[in-house]
Amino acid sequence: AALQATLAGAATAGQQAGTNMSSLLQANTERQRIAAEMITSLAKMAASMGGDGINGGSSHSQDGAKINYFDKTRDQSPEGDDNSGNDAVASIGSEGEGERSAYSQNPAALAATWGDGEARSSLIQRIMDGFANDIPDTLAADKRATKKPQPKELNIAGEFKWVPSITDADEITQLKADRWSPGTNDFIAVAGGEVITAPTFTKMLGAIVSEADGSISRINLFTHGNWDSIALGGYIQKRSSGHEADVQLNMKGAIDTITLGELSQPGKYFDLPKGKKKIRFHIDDVRKKFTEDAIIVLYSCYSGQSHELRKAIAQFFQIKVIGFRGKIMYYPPVQNVPHKFKREGEQIGVGNDVQVADWRDLIHHSTAITELP
Repeated sequence: AALQATLAGAATAGQQAGTNMSSLLQANTERQRIAAEMITSLAKMAASMGGDGINGGSSHSQDGAKINYFDKTRDQSPEGDDNSGNDAVASIGSEGEGERSAYSQNPAALAATWGDGEARSSLIQRIMDGFANDIPDTLAADKRATKKPQPKELNIAGEFKWVPSITDADEITQLKADRWSPGTNDFIAVAGGEVITAPTFTKMLGAIVSEADGSISRINLFTHGNWDSIALGGYIQKRSSGHEADVQLNMKGAIDTITLGELSQPGKYFDLPKGKKKIRFHIDDVRKKFTEDAIIVLYSCYSGQSHELRKAIAQFFQIKVIGFRGKIMYYPPVQNVPHKFKREGEQIGVGNDVQVADWRDLIHHSTAITELP
């Protein structure tokens, strides 16, 4: 489709250039016809006055005499006032230095024939130069307009740290006691490659809007959440007993159905701080960053289990959303290095029974739930 659009654009540009060229040539032909009629009229007038006619050169009309006078004296400097046509003589004399034209250079004759004071060779050259220059520019502009960016994935992680901070040795102890929960470092380790940390929903939108239009094919969101909300910020605290660590969610910058509904209202805008300035954008600026078949995958605890939340996210971004029926679980590797918490090779899964080496494969698992806008 892109190739057909490009060829159609080039064909249209070529047809337009051809039409312009045809119009110019038709206009010039009309001027030549008028000039020929003028010369014929002069000849008839000369014949009616007697003598040898126009070819004899002894009985030209008064206008013909003026044209001849100009041609005979075109190389002579004019006498008298400096403003008596010097510009016209200079412009004619500068054309084709070292070569005398076989045709009259009289400005009046040129204007009658070609529409201005330039010789026909100059006019035709300008037409051809314009034709040659316009077509490549048109094709280049069309090529730039149809060039699409390479699709890319965005890995986005919530910001969760232990508060108060703990040592690696203490974290290993919490893991072995089954009182551990993943934080930002674990989200990044699982995702691998480039990961964007976004502690609020606005920061997440800012990361999206910073990409090229039509470039994002998939967003992988790694964070914490409940069945009815997704938190992008919070903190983790140790527990002296019980199961898992205590994860506190910051709901001020979270994603839920109420927030998504409010932010979808017409005229709503977002301000993203950038240095001392703010970048203002709207929801449409975010939506146009996605490819036509883009998806968002929610790797965030229970947050994919709510149909209402998945639907609200899909409608907000106008793309497909994938969540999971079970809880997203994190599986750190065996900790066999004293005082150093290892994360290389950390994996995720759904519940206690589904653990995968490649987290991207989870979207094809039976626990995956797809929601359309």
